[in-house]
Amino acid sequence: MGRSKKNVNGSGSTRKKGNIYEYRFYDNSGVRHSKYAKTQEELKEVIRKVSMQLYNGDFKAKSTLTFQDIYKDIIEEKKSNNIIKENTYMRHIELLKILQRFNFANIKIQRMQSSDIKTLYANIQRNNYSQSVIDKINIAINQVLNKSIELNIISKNFNTGIIKPRSNKKTKDVTAFTIEEQKKLLNIIDNSRYKIIYLIALYTGLRIGEINALTLRDIDLNNRVIHVNKTVTKNINNQTIVGEVGKTTNATRNVTIIDILYLPLYNYIKDLNITDFNALVFTNSKGLVLSTSAINSEFKRLNKKYNFCNNSVNVHMLRHTFATRCIESGITPVVLKDILGHADIKTTLNTYTSVFSEFKNTEISKLENYIKTNINDVMGV
Repeated sequence: MGRSKKNVNGSGSTRKKGNIYEYRFYDNSGVRHSKYAKTQEELKEVIRKVSMQLYNGDFKAKSTLTFQDIYKDIIEEKKSNNIIKENTYMRHIELLKILQRFNFANIKIQRMQSSDIKTLYANIQRNNYSQSVIDKINIAINQVLNKSIELNIISKNFNTGIIKPRSNKKTKDVTAFTIEEQKKLLNIIDNSRYKIIYLIALYTGLRIGEINALTLRDIDLNNRVIHVNKTVTKNINNQTIVGEVGKTTNATRNVTIIDILYLPLYNYIKDLNITDFNALVFTNSKGLVLSTSAINSEFKRLNKKYNFCNNSVNVHMLRHTFATRCIESGITPVVLKDILGHADIKTTLNTYTSVFSEFKNTEISKLENYIKTNINDVMGV
């Protein structure tokens, strides 16, 4: 083994190991590194590049960390600091599974290139993932790459400048029950053990997960209000649990118990005969948290048996039916947004575009009648 030689500028030392030249140096944090070259000319170029990187603060130590390693670290830190709850954490885990499916999660950060991200986006788009998934992936990539810059693993965000694709997946039209279908449902609803759950969804617009998470304390019969502050979700072991908050900050809200719902809800709670205000109002046969899938399965069986709707059904249609009846009755989008717990008015307008459009002519008729009554006489019409 050759003798070590100190560089003239004192920034490191070189030595020859057999036919290979080694350059030893310390980074700006005092950590020692080695770079290798086959010839003296290559060695000079290595020394020049490293010296320039150290001078500019651009030197990056070799790292084996993958996208998945850093993403998990980010979400684990947020979870431990109570920034995100169990249900949000699980959504991140599900997103990571999608990235694993396309062999993106295990790419080493230092080997990642813009082409890797473009390939991922193309695969996601080709497989008809929703725009929501594409948006979440884009956010995750930026979080990981920015964290990697912070950790001095890379020097730039490869996602910057890459155009986020639009989903090829067609947006599903909101499906609500017609008034006739709703009447048929109400006529046979007594045959279901989940009758009161369906009624709450139909007359408040609560999500089934929000209903199943209600405790006795959440239902204020005196003031006729339901306090929505939790939802049913899955934990990392795929067990159904009650999460602490809903999907958005606006998901925590108070919803009015209208007259048609009050009496059946009052009687149901009275018959429960429970005194623990923290007890769940709805549970399965074992007294455990009731899952949305259990309600949905029973709802489908109910329709198969009684045929209250000719099309396929799901329990989320109850929420859409409530919203549709609200629009038909003249409730404004701003008020509906708050009732449904949407994050912003855009969500409400985009979700129920077809319903609002359907009643546009009705609203225009109101304007015409108003003008005829109050303005036409001035114009001599």
